[in-house]
Amino acid sequence: MVYADFGYGCSISEWLETTLQQSSGLRNSVYYDVNDWTECESQMIVGSEVEQSLITKNYNSSELTSSTEHLYHTNNDSGFSYLIG
Repeated sequence: MVYADFGYGCSISEWLETTLQQSSGLRNSVYYDVNDWTECESQMIVGSEVEQSLITKNYNSSELTSSTEHLYHTNNDSGFSYLIG
């Protein structure tokens, strides 16, 4: 599976910032501490973190709000950082 090649020069953080502001809904996002890949499609990625977030619309403004519910790490350690309802 290719995580890095999203057309933003392999900067995963820049891609996430763009994607998360598009619409409300549930997002599963993958973060990495690596910002420079020479071969985006074949690079072995380590130290990743998967964040599941609920993106909701704030009706008092044009901003979207990200509420993180679950975090999954590469060592299969997971936890709840925020609970809704």
